[in-house]
Order: sequence, then structure tokens, then C-alpha cells
Amino acid sequence: MKQFLLITISLLAFSIFSTAQTIYVKTDGKGNGESWDTATGSLSSALKVATSGTEIWVASGTYFPSLCKHCTKADRATSFKIPSGVKVYGGFAGHESSTRNRNPKRNTTMLSGQIGSDKIFDNSQTIVLFENVSDETLLDGFTIHGGLADNKEGGDGHASRSGAGIYNIATEAGEKSVPSIRNCLIYENNAAEGGAIFSFSDGGIAAVNVVNCVFLKNKSENAGGAVMDNAQNGKTSSHFEYCTFVNNHSKFGGAYFGSNATMNKEIFTHCKFISNISDYGAAGFLSSEEENTNKFFSKSCSFDNNHSKDGKEFYVQQKNNLNESIQELMKSKGTSL
Repeated sequence: MKQFLLITISLLAFSIFSTAQTIYVKTDGKGNGESWDTATGSLSSALKVATSGTEIWVASGTYFPSLCKHCTKADRATSFKIPSGVKVYGGFAGHESSTRNRNPKRNTTMLSGQIGSDKIFDNSQTIVLFENVSDETLLDGFTIHGGLADNKEGGDGHASRSGAGIYNIATEAGEKSVPSIRNCLIYENNAAEGGAIFSFSDGGIAAVNVVNCVFLKNKSENAGGAVMDNAQNGKTSSHFEYCTFVNNHSKFGGAYFGSNATMNKEIFTHCKFISNISDYGAAGFLSSEEENTNKFFSKSCSFDNNHSKDGKEFYVQQKNNLNESIQELMKSKGTSL
């Protein structure tokens, strides 16, 4: 009888949890997520039952995609997977009735890759995962820290070696994966490519729309210290507005690397690039099949104290030949965050 009652109560709680339009999460929550008073303590569980149209409100604290004492490959490969059409908000104190009342700067809500020991070697390989998600999908108001995509045996573009902070992939022809990321601090993530964010147009088209975010001290071994757009299947590029890139490092593109970039699209608007370091392209490296590189626009951005061996803010590889970088990026004053 006790076992039957336990199963019934569990099923009832799951039913309420899974049909809620808003799911509430606190680090010390023990409830079904129906309200702040009955918040769940598991962001991962909330994401598993969320469907398109659901909002997940997350109170301040630190959340881990998995926890382990002796971390396995499976532990390290576990991510916060955000379903298509779901909006995930951080920055709450834990009593608000509107997203407008939250304060992400005061109420730090961290998604951490430090799932095991205090050492970095067993950290999460990818903290946040998007796969084939619509433009209604949102991550807003989080600090994302400590991802380590270090699997050198993984194939090019694999999540185990790319996008330690956020990995975004469109897997099939005709599919898009185009989430929005807003009001986030993404720092100290390390990967072979795309330390903070990696968008992989594997079969479809993958790109991120990023607004008012800071990329700080991210590193990649090969390309895109902070961000890499890998467009194997047609031209595409992400868009960044009112973002700041500080002290990111990579061999190609200290802050950004765009493969097969769309050169007639504004990739950066009102962004700041400060103290980024690379061998080629201190702020960014762009590879394009298009001949007219003057169609690439960086609008109202500022560049300060970036360093590269080639002495260029942006390096452009055009038609598989190394050419002169863009000579005149728009040099109007950057806009403060």
C-alpha cells in the first residue's frame, strides 16, 4: 500500500510539474516547481519536462549539469539541454512575479562546469546544449563558467571538443538551430574550437543571436577564442549586439572565427573588443567564399588593445587565399553596456 501511494503521489507531482507554463527552480527546492514556494531543486529535471512555450525561472545560486566524485565520460558529456521554444531566465531572488523584476547582476545564477574535483580536468565538456531549436528559444540572465571541451580524439565540431560553454547544432537538412542568448556572462571556458560558444551547421543552419553579453577569458586551441560559427552547409553567421569581448585567446580569431561567413550581414553591432589575442585576427578571423569582402559590416564597434602577430583586428581568408584584412571597419564610438 505504501509503495502504491508513493507511486501515485510521484505521478501526480510529475503531472503538475510537466504541464506548468512556468517552472520555478531554486538550489534548495524540494517541490514540483509549480511556484517559488514549491520550487524544484533540479534545473535538469525542469528542462526534461519543459515543452515549447514553457518558461523556467531560476533563482540565484550555482547549478551543475551533473555531479560526480570520480567523473566518467558520460558525466562530463552531460549538459543542460534546452528544448526548442523554451525560455530559461536566471537572475531571480526567488520571489518575483515578473521577469522584469529580476536582477541578474545582483542575483548571480551560475551554470557551472565544475562537476567533480576542484581541478579543471574533470569539468563538463559542454555546459549548455541547443539542438535544432527555434528562434523562440532563449537563455537569459546566466553566468556560464568552467566548461572544458578537451577531447582531442573527437571529430571536428564534436561537442566533446567544441563549445565548452554553449554548443548549438542543426543536424539535418532543412533544420535550423537559432536560439537567443541575452544578458549573460560567459567566462573561462576552454575548447579546441569556440571556447564559449560553438555553432555547428552540420546538416542544417545553426547560428546564435546574442544581446548584451560579456565574453571574458575564454580560450580555444585552434579557432574562435570566444565564439566559432562552423557553417559546413551553406553561408551563415551569428549576430552579436551590445556585447563585450575581453581577453579571449585563440590561434585564429581571438574573439571570433566565422567559417563560410555571410559577408553581407552585420555580425557585430555596438560591440567592444578589448585585449583579445590571436596569431591571426586579434578580434576575429573570417573565412568566406565570397569575393567582395567589403560587404562585411561591423557597425559602431570599438577595438582597444587587441594583439595579433599579423597586426590585424580582423583577418579575412577569401576564396581559400589569405588576403588583406578588412581595411576600414566602422570606427564610430562603441556603445556602453
